[in-house]
Amino acid sequence: METEKSDLQPFMDMLPVGVCIFSPGLQFRTCNTKTLELFDIGVEDLLLGSQAPCFSNEQLMVALNRFARGTRGVEQCRFSVKNRHLQAEISRAGDNDIVLILSDISHYKQMESLKTEFVSILLHKIRNPLTSIKTSLAMLSSGKITGMPDNAREIISLSHTEVNRLTGLLNDLKNTFIIDTGLLGREIEPEVFKAMRAIHKAVEEIGMAFPDAPAIASRFAYEGDMAAEIAADFDKMRQALGYIFKNALAYSRPGTKIRVLINRETDHTVISIRDKGEGISDNELPYIFEKYYRAANATQSIDGHGLGLYITRAFIESFGGSLYCESKAGEGASFHITLKNHLEGPHE
Repeated sequence: METEKSDLQPFMDMLPVGVCIFSPGLQFRTCNTKTLELFDIGVEDLLLGSQAPCFSNEQLMVALNRFARGTRGVEQCRFSVKNRHLQAEISRAGDNDIVLILSDISHYKQMESLKTEFVSILLHKIRNPLTSIKTSLAMLSSGKITGMPDNAREIISLSHTEVNRLTGLLNDLKNTFIIDTGLLGREIEPEVFKAMRAIHKAVEEIGMAFPDAPAIASRFAYEGDMAAEIAADFDKMRQALGYIFKNALAYSRPGTKIRVLINRETDHTVISIRDKGEGISDNELPYIFEKYYRAANATQSIDGHGLGLYITRAFIESFGGSLYCESKAGEGASFHITLKNHLEGPHE
């Protein structure tokens, strides 16, 4: 084995990635020069094996120890060493040795940081003028300004609708951004409130975006425990319900009711939203919560970007809850949200 490794050493030293080989018991065997460069250490430091300071990252050690206990396959993790961001890939060489491959991803981390900053600034810069335009259009369409021609009112109404659509898209992009960058957890402010409070707020906001607001509100029917409480971030819960409600309105048959059922159990509450739409086929059901996915029956007349359900599930899971869908083609869809009805941990 030692002869085999000495024969491999020149080849290993030519590789652009770090390669470190351990025995099944995590005793250091050999490494290439790139490994020493990435860790900024000498080979004598690696003689400590898994006890070497460069292997102090908890996630890396957990993965290495799993392989020492017999795990096979490939595992990846990321960690930082002396201002370097590294990605580790752990596997086995044959039946015995454990191989650690290290890649320097510092450049990619820097690019991710720049992208995050750019998107954050862009969203902020667009939102401010859009809010001003929306406010101005709302004032013009309120009827308080007299002497306006009818065709002008129609144009203003159309512009108001399009600004609402653009505002919705901007909000979707912002939500997707905070989910994908891992910032969602920082924005969650959990509290306990009645489920109906968030439901009514979501329906109200959908109605405000449409000229026939009273008709929108009349499409919803409520059943169950109207006093049931849930533990969640109110603003994000309102948005999550809004995404499901808008889907139900878009895909259900005109004039049919969207039923919202609230069931309170011992330590949790279940909110079910049921529509009488075209439903979702068995083939498509596993993919509806994926980013950018749109069902085959999503025609051009149905507004959407394939982000709503992706965001909804992320929000619900960030509260410690769950979301799933039941549906059959031609029979409508039912979305079930399960949430705790009390705060846990430090929030209690």
